Amino acid sequence: MTDSFVGVDVAKGEFVVACRPDGVSWTATNDSEGIAATVARLRSLRPHLIVLEATGGYERVVVAALAAAGLPIVVAHPRQGRDFAKATGQLAKTDDVDADLLALFADRVRPTPRPAPGRCRPAVGGADDAPPSAAGHADRRAESAGDAVGPIRLLRSVGRRGRG
Repeated sequence: MTDSFVGVDVAKGEFVVACRPDGVSWTATNDSEGIAATVARLRSLRPHLIVLEATGGYERVVVAALAAAGLPIVVAHPRQGRDFAKATGQLAKTDDVDADLLALFADRVRPTPRPAPGRCRPAVGGADDAPPSAAGHADRRAESAGDAVGPIRLLRSVGRRGRG
């Protein structure tokens, strides 16, 4: 059986899922119904890796649901996605194209999935009890400093790590 790779482009109201190498894709609403249906569908596909981009917090509940289902996920920095798209010569910018590029990124780069944070906190804004992101190391660093980790603080933390 061939390994399958999934890219998920998440927006406020919906997300697009693209699978490689079979080319299957679908769009789901970014709510409990759409997320539950997508988790069930991805469980049946048994992907080798699922890659999402950090999108300012819109991905948090999706990431939490995928992690709770035991699916292998990576939340990539948006810069990685943009750089990968440029390297492939892809200039179009649509949700379908982004999801497919994230699936291709998962296949070609194969970033290592990280375990979800051991403790889930309520998301900022009263959403479900989702972890802020799959970047657990940033969560732990902020927790040890006594900071509350919200999407802005987490992205700043992750961004600082990337600077030389």
